[in-house]
Amino acid sequence: MLTIGQKALFIFSLFSAITAGHPQDFLNCFLFLIIYIIVRLLTFRSWTNEEKFLFISYHLPFIIIIPFLLAAPQLLPTIELFKNSARVAHDYEQIVSKMLVQWWQLPLLVVSDFFGNPATKTHFIGDYVGRTLSIGVVGFSLVIATLVDQKKCFHKTFFFWTAIAILLITVNTPITQLLNRYPIPIMSTGTPTRILFLLMLAFSILAGFGFDSFVKQKKIVIRMPFILFGIFVLLWLFALLHPSVPGLVYAAQSFNVMKRAMLFSSIIFSAIIAILVVKKYSSLAIYLLIALSVVELLYSFTKFNPFVPSSFVFPENSVMQFVKTNAGIYRYWGYGTAAVEANFATQTNTYSLDGTDPLNLKWYNEFIQASRDGNIAQAFNRTTRSDAQLAPGYGTGDLPSNIYRLRLMDLLGVKYIINRSENPISDKTFSTDRFKPVWQKDTWTIFENLKVAPRFFLTTDVKSYMDTNDFERKFFSTDNNFTIFLRDTDFVNLPKLSGNTQIISLLSYSPTKIEFLTDSDGTQVLFLSDTYDPGWTAKIDEKKTTIYKANWAFRAIVVPPGNHKITFIYFPKSFTIGLYISFIGVACLLIFYRYEKK
Repeated sequence: MLTIGQKALFIFSLFSAITAGHPQDFLNCFLFLIIYIIVRLLTFRSWTNEEKFLFISYHLPFIIIIPFLLAAPQLLPTIELFKNSARVAHDYEQIVSKMLVQWWQLPLLVVSDFFGNPATKTHFIGDYVGRTLSIGVVGFSLVIATLVDQKKCFHKTFFFWTAIAILLITVNTPITQLLNRYPIPIMSTGTPTRILFLLMLAFSILAGFGFDSFVKQKKIVIRMPFILFGIFVLLWLFALLHPSVPGLVYAAQSFNVMKRAMLFSSIIFSAIIAILVVKKYSSLAIYLLIALSVVELLYSFTKFNPFVPSSFVFPENSVMQFVKTNAGIYRYWGYGTAAVEANFATQTNTYSLDGTDPLNLKWYNEFIQASRDGNIAQAFNRTTRSDAQLAPGYGTGDLPSNIYRLRLMDLLGVKYIINRSENPISDKTFSTDRFKPVWQKDTWTIFENLKVAPRFFLTTDVKSYMDTNDFERKFFSTDNNFTIFLRDTDFVNLPKLSGNTQIISLLSYSPTKIEFLTDSDGTQVLFLSDTYDPGWTAKIDEKKTTIYKANWAFRAIVVPPGNHKITFIYFPKSFTIGLYISFIGVACLLIFYRYEKK
């Protein structure tokens, strides 16, 4: 049976996998773990049937359930967020043609940069990370050595068939086409090749057995180089003859890219042969394979993941400096060639409408897509499921002609619009009745949106809508930024609103806490153009109040007359429940530990 230390390590490892942050990767890992345990128990002959039953019925359930209990504070909010997100399954055609490994891409098993590398802008087949098939020439040669070795053991057999199984479900074949035709919850929302990390695990373990074979058996040393030489001959023919293959489109630089990759890999192969020759005179020379593998993999790692100062990636510039100094919590947007990449605002501590996140809230994504044509999105696809972005624009007439985009920009506090001299513009593009230039340097100009709404305000102008079509019609036919719309089921719960005087000031603004001071002469509604999320709670003078979903995707609360302190706090109920479950897990762990000590 497992010792207490081994059980603790298992619990910690499974807990770490659960909380690592990617549901699909964890499910792949967990499914592999369960299969391994089942196969191992069926083939393990050192335990009696009674011992196996005790392990399955008592020890195994405990060490598997405990990590889930401990991870509940993260697991439950993740489930909640997943349910509320725009995450949908990938399109079948996209999976088959773009995501699965094509048979002609199998040279990547040996040469990782056979089709180029995005770090050098030479990769020409798409999705470099999603087709990570290689553990290096040294590692692949050791895998070949394992396959040549006739000595059998459980782990060699298991991981060999694991590698075969993973290739069967990631390479485009009739089997994988059938598997991916019917979406599987959660699993189908990510690329099917994310499971390739288990292929790397299987290859690495097989390579370890291959190294042992090198050390102990001379026949392996003789046979492996010939097999590897044959594979390299085929790869060189591919690189030199560049055969016509359906789905493979060569770029102008493709031929040189493949030749350079093959040259580097051939040098590694030659070094392997040299080490095997030296091994005849010194058995310690075989350990040079480890050093060679480290050099090869470290070269590939630093090439694809170079370490540079953060200032190289996000250098200080005068445009962002102006926005940071003047915008406060107002948002900005780049027009045409001045478009700013989504999530850039996070790095500069500024605010933007655009964002890219695998689990973005679906109601905000639905709303922001209305900036294209005034229609709330009814479904998501591969393009929109992760990207919630204001409709891009370009040209002299695109900005003023899209009234839907302007309406969203006004309501959501887009105060500054960035422009570049490369953009074709006219007097109508940035009309003086709406935009005013406030900053200019070199080829950059920043305009202030004169019709922008405050990011937060008090109002009595609240209207209801019944459904999506009703909201679209009413929202885009209204040009008053201080009019807000609530679902009819929420609208009926509002008290009578009144008053003409209102003062609201922002005390603090952070990702998880926002505070206001308000003073009004009647009951009014406070609107905040931040995305509604069930994890937020609101308090008026430390007393909880209801947060309504206003203008389809944002927050609003009812504020009584007088002076009040308003506090918004992000503290999901799912997180609280998760904490209680985690405490139960800790208690069970302590009880189990005490019982095991006896």
